[in-house]
Formats: sequence, structure tokens, C-alpha cells
Amino acid sequence: FFFSSKGETDYASVDYCTDDILIFGSETAGLPPEYREKWPEKFVTIPMLPGARCLNLASAAAVAVYEAWRQQEFQRHSLIKKRPCYEEGHSRAKRREKIVKIRQ
Repeated sequence: FFFSSKGETDYASVDYCTDDILIFGSETAGLPPEYREKWPEKFVTIPMLPGARCLNLASAAAVAVYEAWRQQEFQRHSLIKKRPCYEEGHSRAKRREKIVKIRQ
């Protein structure tokens, strides 16, 4: 996922998986426009109050990584014990619903 002030999807509405890659641009230049042209559906944003300055790069990365980790239930070794993003014939949303039903 590409994090950008130009993204339209709220970063917290994304269903992150352990094999997702979070990409941030520089504080001054942001991400290259070619990325947005090629993968517009992968652009997400951290919402800010109107008129507020954007978070610095370290703060934005911390917010994003923490949300992704929270969705993995703070698994200590989530990079080793991967929770697969996809099962055959299931989208991320369907897979997430299946997990919730199993836990109930």
C-alpha cells in the first residue's frame, strides 16, 4: 500500500495482511506520480484535520505499521507465522468475515 496525502482510502479501512508492503514517499516530494497512475487503488491516506500539517514521515510510518500490526492481533512473530491474505476463491473481505465467524 502507498501512503500519500493524495490517497482517498482511509488507512484504517484497509484489511492488512502480513505479506503487505507499506510504502511511503519522502516528506518533501512524496511518491512518484507514476505509482499513482499504475496502482491508484493501492493509495491510502492518514486523515488529518482541515488546515493541519501532514504528519512527518516517521510518525506516519508508526501510525500505519501499528494499525497493520493491530490487525494481526499484535502477533509477536507475525513475520514468521504468516497469516495468508488469500484463500482460493476468497477476497480479503470474505476471508476476514470467515475469521470473525470462527472466533465467535
